[in-house]
Amino acid sequence: MSINLNLVEHINNGTWLYFSYDGAAHLEKYTGKDAVVNVPADIDGIPVKFLEQGVFFENSIVQKINVPEGVYEIGTNAFCKCDNLKKVSLPATVDFNGIPFGRDPALETITVNPESKHLKVVDGVLYNDDQTFLYAYPAQKADKSFTIPSKVEAIRDYAFSCAANLEEVTLSENVGQLLYGIFFQCKALKKVNFVGEKLNKIGGWCFAETGFEEFEVPAGVRTLDKEAFTDCKNLRSLILPNTLNMLAEDFAKNVEDLTINVRMATKGKMWQADWNKENRKIVWNFGTEAAVEAGGPAEVITAPGGGTISFDTEEDSGEVIIKKYTGTAPVVEIPAEIGGKPVTQIYNKAFVPAKDFLTEVKIANSVKKICDTAFEDCKKLAKVTFGNDLQQLGRSVFYGTALETVILPEGLTTMQANCFCDCPNLKKIYLPKTLRSIGGQVEDKSADLHFYCGGEKKGPVWNPAWNKNERPVDWNADPSSL
Repeated sequence: MSINLNLVEHINNGTWLYFSYDGAAHLEKYTGKDAVVNVPADIDGIPVKFLEQGVFFENSIVQKINVPEGVYEIGTNAFCKCDNLKKVSLPATVDFNGIPFGRDPALETITVNPESKHLKVVDGVLYNDDQTFLYAYPAQKADKSFTIPSKVEAIRDYAFSCAANLEEVTLSENVGQLLYGIFFQCKALKKVNFVGEKLNKIGGWCFAETGFEEFEVPAGVRTLDKEAFTDCKNLRSLILPNTLNMLAEDFAKNVEDLTINVRMATKGKMWQADWNKENRKIVWNFGTEAAVEAGGPAEVITAPGGGTISFDTEEDSGEVIIKKYTGTAPVVEIPAEIGGKPVTQIYNKAFVPAKDFLTEVKIANSVKKICDTAFEDCKKLAKVTFGNDLQQLGRSVFYGTALETVILPEGLTTMQANCFCDCPNLKKIYLPKTLRSIGGQVEDKSADLHFYCGGEKKGPVWNPAWNKNERPVDWNADPSSL
C-alpha cells in the first residue's frame, strides 16, 4: 500500500503515534513506557490493521509484545534492535511487509496463532507458512546447533543475529544466497556446514562478530560482500574458492593476523582494487602449488622541477591502478604506463598524502577513471590537465583544492556529486557535451564561478541540484576560448 504521509493527520495519544487511512489505523511508533505492550485492536474507535515500519525500532523498554487478531501487516524493522524484548505473540491474520525482527539480543520466544495461513513457528523458529522463508531465530534459544530445514530457500536479513548459544549451523541445500547480517554477532558460532551447490553469495556483515577461527567459503560462491567477516577477532585463516568473481574491500575489517588462502592463481575479475589494503599474507593456488604473493618496489622518478615521483600501484586484469602517491614532487605527471602496462585508474584518496605540497597534476590519456576523493584537501593544487580518455569522475574528487579553471575533456560521461565543493578560487568550469550524468551539486563555495557547457542543454541524467547556487551558465561553449 502506497500512502502519501504528507496528506494524512499524524496523531499522538500519549501511547501511540498513528494515522488513519481508508478506515484503518496505522500505528507508526510506540511512545508509551510499559514493558508489556498489548497492541490495541482499535484506537479511538478505528480498527488497527497495520504496524508500520520501525514501530518499536530501538525501543529499550519493551519486554513483551502481544499483537491482536485483526492486524494484517507488520512493516520492516518493526521489532528490530529492541535490547530487552523477550517475547512476541502474533495473530493468525498478520503477515510481514519486510523484515520485522533482527538484532534483538534478549529475544526468547516468538509465538503465532496456529490457525495462521501466513506464518509458522517450528521448534521455536519463525518461518512463512510453507517454511520456504526463515524469518527469525530467537537470540536466547538454548540450542548449540541447528539444522536449517531443506524446505528453506531464503533466510531473511539478520535472522540469526545475536544468537548467544549457537555454535554450529547446517545450511539448507536450497539456499542460494546468505544476505545481510544473517549471523551477525553470533559470538559462539564456529562452524557452518554447507550442503549442496546452490549458494552463490555471502552478503555484507553476514558473519561479522562471529567466533570462527578458520572459514572456507564453499565452491560456487561468486560474491563476497563488504564486511562479511568484520570484527571476527579469532579468524586466522580464510579460504576463498576458485569461483569467487567479486570480492569487496573491507570484507574482513578489523581482523588481525589473517591469512587469505585462494584456490586460484590470480584474483577474480571484479575483486575491488583495495581488497587487500591491509597487506595480509596471500597464498595463491591454495591446496596445490601454494605461493605467497609478493609486491616489488615502486619505480621512483626524479621530477624536472625537483623532488621524486613514485606510486604504490596494483594490477587488475593487465591494467594499473594508482593506489597512493609516495613521491615528494609538487608537480606530477601521471604516466600512461607503469611496467609496460596501461595506467587506467586513480584510486580513492590516492593523492591525499601530498595534500600539503601538491600544486599541479598532468593526467595521461590512458586514465579512464578518477575515484572518490582522489585529490581531496590538496589545498595548494591549482592546475590539473586531463587526458583525452577520461570517462568517470568520482565523488568529491577535487574537494578543497585551489583550482581556478577546469576544462573537463570530451569523452567524460559521468561525474559524481561534490567534485569541486569547497574550492573558493574556482572561476571557470567547462562541462563537455558528452557528460550524460552529474550525481549532485558540483560546487558550493565558488562565489565567482561561471559554468561553460559544450552542449546546448543539460545531459539526460544531470541531478536537479547540479547548479544549486544558480551560477551563470553559457551553453554551446568553446573550451578553447577559456
